Amino acid sequence: MVRPLLSIFMQAFNEHENLQETLESLLGQTFKDFILYCIDNGSNDNTFSIIKDFASKDKRVIPIRIEENDPYIGYKMMLKAKTKFCQFAAGHDIYKSTFIEKCIHELENSADAVLAYPLACYLYKDNRIELIEPIFNICFNTPYSRFISVLTLCHYNYPIYGIIRANVFNRLSTKCMVPGIDHILLAEISLYGNFKLVGEPLLFLRQRKISGEVEDYSSYVKRHKFIEGNGLMNFIGWYETLKNISKDYVNGDIKSIFLIAALYSSLLRYSYIFYEGSTGEAFNQIINWIKNESEGLIEKLEAIFTAVLPKRDYKII
Repeated sequence: MVRPLLSIFMQAFNEHENLQETLESLLGQTFKDFILYCIDNGSNDNTFSIIKDFASKDKRVIPIRIEENDPYIGYKMMLKAKTKFCQFAAGHDIYKSTFIEKCIHELENSADAVLAYPLACYLYKDNRIELIEPIFNICFNTPYSRFISVLTLCHYNYPIYGIIRANVFNRLSTKCMVPGIDHILLAEISLYGNFKLVGEPLLFLRQRKISGEVEDYSSYVKRHKFIEGNGLMNFIGWYETLKNISKDYVNGDIKSIFLIAALYSSLLRYSYIFYEGSTGEAFNQIINWIKNESEGLIEKLEAIFTAVLPKRDYKII
């Protein structure tokens, strides 16, 4: 049997409302040479029935059922991809028919590129579409330049839904899955090469709210604490993962820059934990942890804390 060029790993949890449209948009691609591992991630609705129905009609669909929900299952499986290219997909987004074709074209014609992704839009519940702020091509000569750019400038992580060279994804050292792992994966992928942007909107990320709806901050905190658990431990896990990635690439002064970028992105990701209560206890815990972990970097972090926490008059202690 000839191995396809691309393997897609799509995970779906209780996606019965949107899954059919998502599968139709993937299976209707102009590029046909792929296999689609469709993972029911512990759903309690009829998600798996939909998957099996599509699998009975298209041999490219491989149905997989996971009894207990694992938010990282798609990435874990993708680490073992055996095709030339791989892709992660969610069970509710929509792809224009040329999405795969145009992304693979960029990779096939750019030897130094390891990931290709298009412009993307938010698709709201009221069917309104909003173009997401474009992310520039990540094209730098040095691994650390790309790494730092992804950590500090890539505020929207949707490039992880692009097409990736599988021999790069297979080599990733990121085995410890933490909330927000998509950003960390992008950072590590950038160490191996450049990112290429397809300059047209080909991906539509479905949102759970109507356009213009703004979530109040207290609700945001509650939702993320529910999803992500202990914010302080997540912050430490995020930073430790980034630190372990960087240790194999740089030393000396550049190492300090890596660590500062890692801390900066960690603080941005988990800034909500600083607003727990009015005493700043979480902030002090993190500062004390940073002082023990990264001696010599503290003086360089004043500007970072000022940028991340403009509303609070905190100082390094």
